[in-house]
Amino acid sequence: MPADELRRHGHGMVAWIARFMENTKRCLLLPRVVLGEIRNAPPASTLDAAEDFEAIMADLDRILMPGMTH
Repeated sequence: MPADELRRHGHGMVAWIARFMENTKRCLLLPRVVLGEIRNAPPASTLDAAEDFEAIMADLDRILMPGMTH
């Protein structure tokens, strides 16, 4: 990944963390997922096919965050 792209994505990640910290009171205390739901949620892909950063961040919000314990 080129340095300018890394900087842009790094700034995006810091912004995501800041939004998360600002909104922790909205987070559920316990997750609302069933066993195996997160493991089975991401699409099956090979390591040869890179996913863009925006898609990774969308997966974080859509798949991982609902399974977090706060």
